[in-house]
Amino acid sequence: LEELLAKGASFMFSTHYQELTAIAQNNSRVQNRSMGVKKEKDKIFFEYVFKNGAAEKSYGIDVARIAGLKDHVIRRASELLNFYENEVQSSKSEIAPSSQLSFLDFKPAPAEVVYKTDPKILELVEKVKSFSTNQSSPLEALNEISKWQKNL
Repeated sequence: LEELLAKGASFMFSTHYQELTAIAQNNSRVQNRSMGVKKEKDKIFFEYVFKNGAAEKSYGIDVARIAGLKDHVIRRASELLNFYENEVQSSKSEIAPSSQLSFLDFKPAPAEVVYKTDPKILELVEKVKSFSTNQSSPLEALNEISKWQKNL
């Protein structure tokens, strides 16, 4: 972001990192906008209206849920978010409830938190790697893909 600003470029930049949205405080060329969000109980709704200022929090997991990502992906993202939020909270004496994670504070998850790849996925990756598109017809390729889908 700083490099693009230094070059005088015009661009739109999307981020949920507060460190980057804070650049607007020191640079008159930067304007923060965020999508309006309406909250009802445990659900959020995007209002399709841009509002002045940065968003109060990241809605990445909510967006993934709305986009239809599978429940296990949402659960895993939530686990990691909770892990990193707890890491940040335990490493700082005081943290505001609406604070976002800092990419400067990012540490890889410890081994016990790292996601284990499903053996079916590993098997599928090997099948895709070994499949010869040059030696098969489009129909044969489609049939193979159909088999792969059924096995997942």
